[in-house]
Amino acid sequence: MELIIISKHTFFVNSNQNIFSTGSSIEDFLQTRKIDYICIKHPINNVSSSLGEDFVANRKKYSVKTYPSSLAEYFLNGKLIKKVIPYQNSSLLLLKTWQEFFVTFKLIKRQGRIIDLFIGIDPLNALYGLILKKIGKVKKVFFYTADYAIKRFNNPIINWTYHAIDKLAIYHSDQVWNVSTRITTLRKQQGVPDNKNFFVPNSPPFKKEKILNIKNINIHEIVTVGITSSSINFDLLLRVLFTLKNKYPDIVLKIIGGFEWQDNFKVKIQTLNLQKNIKFIGKLNHNDFLKELSKSAVGLAFYTNEIPWTYFCDSMKIRDFLSCGLPVITNNIHSIADDIKKFNAGYIINFNEKKLINVIDKIFKNKTDFLKLRDKGLTMAKKYDIEEILNSRLSAYLI
Repeated sequence: MELIIISKHTFFVNSNQNIFSTGSSIEDFLQTRKIDYICIKHPINNVSSSLGEDFVANRKKYSVKTYPSSLAEYFLNGKLIKKVIPYQNSSLLLLKTWQEFFVTFKLIKRQGRIIDLFIGIDPLNALYGLILKKIGKVKKVFFYTADYAIKRFNNPIINWTYHAIDKLAIYHSDQVWNVSTRITTLRKQQGVPDNKNFFVPNSPPFKKEKILNIKNINIHEIVTVGITSSSINFDLLLRVLFTLKNKYPDIVLKIIGGFEWQDNFKVKIQTLNLQKNIKFIGKLNHNDFLKELSKSAVGLAFYTNEIPWTYFCDSMKIRDFLSCGLPVITNNIHSIADDIKKFNAGYIINFNEKKLINVIDKIFKNKTDFLKLRDKGLTMAKKYDIEEILNSRLSAYLI
């Protein structure tokens, strides 16, 4: 029986539940196929660098906290057998890194066997796997690049170290998986050969049953997703909604994932008489999130350059939009914009009021064009079905 290790960094909600992120689809895939694996999850201490200061300041509101310990989950025959929390982690970066490796080493040593495959998500976890391979504890190491940035850290020494570990990982791992096409292209430029350089996006499985018939959705409903109000230009969206309401009285803006919007913008919503045109939905698990998306018509996602790895990122929520049949409106800052252009699965625009009004109006006023966009988006989603991709990449480890 094959045994796979997944090692990743994450942050947790409600004590020990990590947020759905890069690597979660691999876990779902392995559980469905009842392949034995252990997922080692190391806590991210510097949540602010990933999610913004507003998120950290209101962390309790979102039930998110820095979990003090690494977490290991054992899955046997597709079922969770046990969780172990080996050690309390230090807040000091260098000491925390050594602790994480020691935790990983001890967990693998306890298995009493050589691990068939070690999937390291991010350079540090890949490095742990390569050291374990060097000492004979692991057969093969796959390095999964979840994000990338030229200037990942402000500290030049730490940034140099990050790139040095990244280069070590891409040259010595048996396969290099990349979450976006831009990273995949970069890896080729860095000298990674095509036979070990693969695009493995943050896309969900393509399931026709979650795609509703056009008769069962509100064709004038727009959905957007964000954790905090600072992640969405809410004032601009309200102005757009107010303008379009004159032409489309049943237009709805559905917002998933936020908690403070309803209170912060209550007065403005009432002033513009938009109470019936906005739906606020809190955080959802991934399955419920996809079901909610399926009821909508258009997905809206805009990014800024505030986070250094955005240019190379693959937007999970946009992949989710497309898999549910939603044409996408977004900007060109992130990597998936290249794919949307290639498939004509939506609109890439600069985020301003006039352009957004024009594009939404263009989609709403012509049902034939809307259906074409929807079909092209579904074609893109089907091509990047994560189950098909993982079937190909993990075929040697399937029962």
